[in-house]
Amino acid sequence: MKSGQTQSTLHVSVLHGDLNHTNHPILLGHYEGDTIAGAERVVDNMVEGALSQRYHLGRYPGRNGTAAVALAPSSEIQQSLDVQHGAIVIGLGKWGELTPSALTQAVSQGITEYCLHIHQCRGATASSKAPVELTINSLLIGSNTSANIAVEDSVNAIVRGVVLANRALAQRPNKSQGLMLPRVAHVQFIERFLDVAVDAAKSAHRVAKRIVLEFQTVVQVEPHMEKGSGGLTRLVPSSTRGYWRRWTISAIQNEPPPPSVGLPPVLKERLRTLLQEEPTKDLQVYNALLDLALTTRDLTAPRPHKLRFLALSDRARAEATVQDNQPDLIAQLIQRSIRTETFNQDIAKTLFELLIPLDLKESLRSLENVVFILDEVTANYPWELMIDTEKPLCVRAGVIRQLQTLDGETHARDSTTRHAFVVGNPLTPPQYRDLSGAMEEATLVADMLEKANYRAEFARTRLGASEVFKQLFARSYRIIHIAGHGQYSEADSGQVGAKSGVVLSDGLFLTAAEIATMDPIPELVFLNCCHLGQMGGTASNKMAASIASELIRKGVRAVVAAGWPVQDDAALCFAGSFYRELLAGRTFGSALKQARQQTWEEFPSSNTWGAYQAYGDPDFCLNRTDGLSAAGEEDVKVAAEEVLLQLDGLSQQLHHADEAKVRAALNQVEQLCAADWLKQGSIQERLGAAYAGAGLFKEAIPYYQQAVENKDIANPATLRVVEQWINVAVRCGEKDGNKVMIQEAIDKGRHLLA
Repeated sequence: MKSGQTQSTLHVSVLHGDLNHTNHPILLGHYEGDTIAGAERVVDNMVEGALSQRYHLGRYPGRNGTAAVALAPSSEIQQSLDVQHGAIVIGLGKWGELTPSALTQAVSQGITEYCLHIHQCRGATASSKAPVELTINSLLIGSNTSANIAVEDSVNAIVRGVVLANRALAQRPNKSQGLMLPRVAHVQFIERFLDVAVDAAKSAHRVAKRIVLEFQTVVQVEPHMEKGSGGLTRLVPSSTRGYWRRWTISAIQNEPPPPSVGLPPVLKERLRTLLQEEPTKDLQVYNALLDLALTTRDLTAPRPHKLRFLALSDRARAEATVQDNQPDLIAQLIQRSIRTETFNQDIAKTLFELLIPLDLKESLRSLENVVFILDEVTANYPWELMIDTEKPLCVRAGVIRQLQTLDGETHARDSTTRHAFVVGNPLTPPQYRDLSGAMEEATLVADMLEKANYRAEFARTRLGASEVFKQLFARSYRIIHIAGHGQYSEADSGQVGAKSGVVLSDGLFLTAAEIATMDPIPELVFLNCCHLGQMGGTASNKMAASIASELIRKGVRAVVAAGWPVQDDAALCFAGSFYRELLAGRTFGSALKQARQQTWEEFPSSNTWGAYQAYGDPDFCLNRTDGLSAAGEEDVKVAAEEVLLQLDGLSQQLHHADEAKVRAALNQVEQLCAADWLKQGSIQERLGAAYAGAGLFKEAIPYYQQAVENKDIANPATLRVVEQWINVAVRCGEKDGNKVMIQEAIDKGRHLLA
C-alpha cells in the first residue's frame, strides 16, 4: 500500500498465473453452507489458517451482506517490497442465486470492510492527509460456479463494486483525525488458465468504457495480459459470436376473466321483473347487484400482457417476467418517443425502467452486444431507444433483432452476384412530399457500391411504379437499398386489399407479395422508409405484413428498416457510415454499431440513430468468400498466444486470397501485435510461414531469418524453421533465376545443420 494524491483513477490488470505468486490480498467469494476448498484452501495456507479458524468458530462469510478480512503478518522485507498476503472473503448467498447485481453489492461491502480494516490498523500514526492507495488481487468470482455469471459479468461486477466502495469511502472521511479513508487503486485479476485469462483481459477493456460512462470514474486497463508463474496453457479459438448474448422477449397475454352468465335481453328483463315481485328491504342495492351479476363482459377488449425475458449465453440462462400493468401508459410513451425526430432522453429512461425486469437490468447494462429475439408484439417496442447510462443502449452496445418466425422459408437461396438495386425518392401520389434527402442518400449509396466493384442499378431520376418493378425483377440482386415513403396501417390488418410497403406512383406499393416471389433472395436489404420497421398482420395475410417482417421470413441474411420518420442529414450520415464499414469487411453487427455511434455523436438531439431496426445475423459479412475480414475492437490481442493462433488460422485461408488481401491481413496482424511479441521467435516463424504459404517468398525470408537468429529461449522457433528458410530461399532464387541466392541458401543450411 502507498499514499499518494487523491484521484479517481482505478487501474485494472489481468495476471495469467496461480495464487501462490501473488503479492496482495486476494478477493474471493464463499457460498452459504459451503466448505473451504480449492482456491480458498490455498489462500487459507497463505494467511496461516486464519480462514479455517473463522470457519470453525462460525464467523465465516456466506450469507449475503457478510464479509471478512484476514491479513498475514508481514516481515520488514515484505513491507519494503509492498508485499501483503491476505484474504478478503465475501458472502455470495445460497448456491444458484448469485446474480451480477448481487455480486456487485457483495464486492462493495467486502472492499469497504477491507479499507476500514486498513484504516484502523494504520490509526493515528499516519501523517499524510491523502488516502492510502491499495492494491488487491481478485479471482473471477462466480464465473465458474454460477450459471448466471460469465467471465465478463464477473469482471464487470467486481470493478463496479470497487468503484462503488471507493465513492462511499471518499464521501466519509475520518473527520476526527482529518484523514481520508483508504481506497483501492488497483485491481489485478488472477487466472490460472490462459483462455479464461485472455477472456478476462478483453472483458476488462470493454467494462472500462462502460464504467467511465456510468460513474465518470477513469478506469485504466493494462493493454496486455501479464504473464506470471504457474499458469496453464489452454487456449481455444474465440468467436465473435460469443460476444453476442441472446435475449428472447415474448408477449404473454394475461388470462381472460371468467365469462359471466349473459342472458338474452328479453329473458333478463323478465327475470328482473319476477325477482322484483318478491319483498326486499333494499330493492335499489338488490337491483345493482343483479345488474352486475348479469352484465356480459366484453371479452374481445385488449387485455394487459406480460413480457417474458429469457437471457441466454453459451453457459448461462436467466429468466424474468415483467407485468405490463398499464398498457396505455407504455403505448403513449412509445408514441411520444417515435412520433418526432427529436430524442427525448426522459422518455427513453422511463421505458428502460418500466420494461426491463429489475433482476435483468444489471445484466443488460453489462452487455457489449445483444441480439433481441422478438415476436410480432415485442418487435413494436423501440428497444434501441432505451437509455440506461449516459448513452442509449444501441449506441453503447451492439443491438440486433431477430424474429421468432413460424413460417420461415427453409429453401431460400442467397444471391451471390455483385449486383445492387438502389432506389431513391420514387414517384408518389401528390399527397406525399418530395424527398430530396432520399435521392441524395441513394446517390451516396450507389456511388459507394460502385467503388466497391458492385454493379448498382440506380436511376438518378425519380422512377415510376412500373419502372421500379421492371428493374427489381430484371436480375437477382445481392443488395437492395430503397429510400422513400413507406406506409403501414394497423387498422387495415386482416382486411382484403390492405396495403403496407414502399409508396409508389399510380396508387401502387412495393409490398411483401412482390418480395415473396424473389428467387434467389437478396442477402442485404436496407429500407429507409418511415414506418416499414413496424410488425403487423398475420402469417396468413402477407399483403398486410410489413416488408421488413416478410423479408425476415423469406430468409434474408440482414435487414435494416426505419421504424419511424428520420432526419435527412442524420440518415445520410448513418447510411454512409454503415456501408463504409460493411464494404470494408466488417460484420453486420460491427457496421451497425459504428453507424449508430457516429450518427449519435454528430446528431445527438435526433433519434434517427435509433430509428433503424436491424434484423439478421450479427456475423453476416458481405466479403465472407474472401475468408478475410477487417479487424474490429473485438480483435484486439491481449496475449502473444492469440497472435500465434490467429496466424495458424490465416495460413489455412491465404492460399485462395489475392496478394493484396494477404498483405493487408498480415499487416493487420503486425499492427495488433505488441512490439515485444514481434521479437519472439515463434511469432517470426509463423509470419514467415504465412507469407510463404501465400507464395510471397521475398516477404517470408526476413521473418524466417529473424526466427533462425533469434536468441529468445522462452519463445523459440522450431528446428523446422531452418529447413523452411532454405526451402523458401531456394524457391525464390529459382523464381528470379538467381543462382547466387540459391547457393547462399544451401551453404547457410549446411552451416546451421552441421
